[in-house]
Amino acid sequence: MSVFNDTFRTAMGAAASAHGTHVSAVYTQDVNSAIDAAFEAIRAEAHRVQNVDIKFAKGNIAEAYHAGTFNVSAVAKGQTGVSAEMMINNKTGQDIRYGQLGVDERVAELKYYITGEKTAKALNNPGYSSGDKVVPADQLDEVHQVASRESLRNMETRPEVAETYAHTAENASDRLEYGDVSSKPLSNQEAIDLTKDLKSEDAVNPEDHGLIINEFVEWSDIAREAGQAALHAAAFSAALTAAPYLAKAIVNGIKKGEIDLVTLSEGAAAVATSTPQVALRASIAAAIVSASKAGYCGEAMKGMSPHAVGMATAMVINSIGYSMKYAKGEMPGNEVALNCIKDSIALASGLLGASLGNSIIPIPVMGALIGNMIGSTIGAMAFQGVHSVTLGICVESGWTMFGLVDQDYQVPEDVLQQCGFDLIKVDRINVQRFEPGRLQVQHIDVQTTGMVFLRRGVVGMSAVGYV
Repeated sequence: MSVFNDTFRTAMGAAASAHGTHVSAVYTQDVNSAIDAAFEAIRAEAHRVQNVDIKFAKGNIAEAYHAGTFNVSAVAKGQTGVSAEMMINNKTGQDIRYGQLGVDERVAELKYYITGEKTAKALNNPGYSSGDKVVPADQLDEVHQVASRESLRNMETRPEVAETYAHTAENASDRLEYGDVSSKPLSNQEAIDLTKDLKSEDAVNPEDHGLIINEFVEWSDIAREAGQAALHAAAFSAALTAAPYLAKAIVNGIKKGEIDLVTLSEGAAAVATSTPQVALRASIAAAIVSASKAGYCGEAMKGMSPHAVGMATAMVINSIGYSMKYAKGEMPGNEVALNCIKDSIALASGLLGASLGNSIIPIPVMGALIGNMIGSTIGAMAFQGVHSVTLGICVESGWTMFGLVDQDYQVPEDVLQQCGFDLIKVDRINVQRFEPGRLQVQHIDVQTTGMVFLRRGVVGMSAVGYV
């Protein structure tokens, strides 16, 4: 049972890193899927206005662009209930509706004219003042200046016109915004270029127009996802760690008729010591995967396998722990090496198990997590079995297995005591003066001598000696 407990703890450590990588992989995949959906919506709108002149069609493309990038931002920010959609209804001031649709939604009017002054004047419609106003990013300052100027100029003679311009000066923006979710600003020239590309026969690369994951995922989003992965992994670990103690406490409670506080306290201590490390593993792995997939670590790292990241993270954290114990004298060097070998085998098995788990259990994260734990446990137990056989060979042959097995030829103290030797531990020797008196010789009775045959065997962690 102790072998299983040890291997299960190894599997738990691997599962924590795997959980973090799977959560981040799903997150980045969701963002990429939202980008693909946004681009398809923009392409569909371009097809709808294929026969419209570019100077007019660019406004429709801008609407699709703002709605699409707003939806991508919502996914990147983890706001599942927030979205935007174009309103093909020709109602005044209602080009796009966005926010929590049907619950707390807003409407916006978009104008993309050739200059900021023309855009500002095009927005001078009282029907647009019931919602937000979106203008080209390169015209935003000019729109504000023109609207403020026209508001002051018409204040005395045409107060209703002045009020409309004042609304534009206060509310015109280069993006849709709802909380921390926002669309991506688009200049007038960018709208023209995008429309031209979509109307041409050539293939269009979304990345050329800002539709790329690192334009939407920020370091704060990576930190948030890493924190959520850590929280989920910690909760999962706490549940698995506490379960055996709770079951034991219940069984003992039924037998004794009272709550087993000792077992419960042991379970609480185990949860307290294991949970922080599990959370650390998951958060580090999640942050690495999110940053890599978002392009913050370079183009080459975008294609890095999340499973490989989880394996590397677990190996590094385990190695740090073993090294600290070795530095404090709590673990010999050969045990450090053996534990690192065991971890690599367990993690590699977990990697294979995660792939099989995804195939057998097509539930996001869950299939890979279960497969990883089973694979890691089997791999660690297989290592224990092979290691036991290897130690048996070392006992018979004296082989040190490249220095990983300590061949200790000293007889252990417990064996010497079993043979009848009195072991003296001398802390301090007090020397006294010896004064010989009369020497008396007594009769010595010799009894039968007992014999104990020593054999070589395992006397410690990867240590062979006489037992």
